[in-house]
Amino acid sequence: MARFSGQIAIVTGGSGGLGAALCKALVAEGAKVYATAFDQSRAEQNGRTALAAEAGIALEYVDIRQTAELQEWVGSVRRREGRIDMLVNAAGVCPLDDWRDVTETMWDEVFAVNAKAVFFACQAVLGGMIERGSGAIVNVGSVAGFNGGLVTTPAYGASKGAVHTLTKWLAAKAAPSGVRVNAVAPGPFRSAMTDAFTPDMRERLSRNTPDGKIGEPEDVVQSILFLVDSAASGHITGTTLDVCGGLYMR
Repeated sequence: MARFSGQIAIVTGGSGGLGAALCKALVAEGAKVYATAFDQSRAEQNGRTALAAEAGIALEYVDIRQTAELQEWVGSVRRREGRIDMLVNAAGVCPLDDWRDVTETMWDEVFAVNAKAVFFACQAVLGGMIERGSGAIVNVGSVAGFNGGLVTTPAYGASKGAVHTLTKWLAAKAAPSGVRVNAVAPGPFRSAMTDAFTPDMRERLSRNTPDGKIGEPEDVVQSILFLVDSAASGHITGTTLDVCGGLYMR
């Protein structure tokens, strides 16, 4: 039997490279997945192609920056299915602007997606999970939340640091009820974001990463699957798993 057979999962950022790969992996393991897409045109495009064509994946446009919209969507999934077994907050934005060019609008945008939406998505599912006495949440942080980021804007590292701290707070709150909250902290991996890196950025990251390479989405996906799998990680909560080839040491 598939390890997540019959479970209901929600994934924010389901139309991104990591999110789409994760959705497919969860379905392959038996879960039914509801996922958000931040960009409506991308949601519609993916709805006509590979992602939504996968049996068991429902991809919907949701502006997760708008708390009421995000929480209404989560509530609609719960009403439809009766419960939510797992949440993965995979949505994120990562401007590469120089720190001198950071504006208030940019800062607010990064925090709205990377940190605020994480909390309010967790808030929307935790009540039901705590009441049932089971559930798993994984928040996607970043190695930049520990080392500040080698090539990213400071708002990105600061927002991901907030995710790591929030994960610990929520884990402590939920643990007595049997609900686990963890995070992963990826380093750079092959994605639309890293495709935008300049050759100098890539060289700097490779030089500073002990294993000398940029990761693959599957590296992060497998780490998330481990953390949502209570049979494999049932005694793990409040932790952030580094998936970065050792870059956190730099």
